[in-house]
Amino acid sequence: MKLKWVVLSLLAVFAAAGCDKHDADDATAAQREYAQTVDAKLASLDAQVDSLKARSEVAADSVKAQIHDDLEKLDEQREHVKAKLDELREASADKWDDAKAGLATQLDSLDASFDRARGRLH
Repeated sequence: MKLKWVVLSLLAVFAAAGCDKHDADDATAAQREYAQTVDAKLASLDAQVDSLKARSEVAADSVKAQIHDDLEKLDEQREHVKAKLDELREASADKWDDAKAGLATQLDSLDASFDRARGRLH
């Protein structure tokens, strides 16, 4: 009878260990998926910025100067987002939520900056 409990306990421990690995694999997959989503968002933003640059070439000189400043800020913000994305990719599971929150905040700021620059052309 005692052996039965030992075997059942060991089976429970192994099952729990397997669940932890499965949960960790799911978390890693979620991290990769989120990073890919951010990469795609950055690629889309890059294309939109290129379009904005082209359209700004025919704008009035005063608008060109403002957009030029906006685009410089966008480039800086994009580099910060890219650095945060790299941090996110390297983050341990316990630090991942904080890294993701920081990245989301910077992405929101980047979007707002782009919208402000785009608004200057309308």
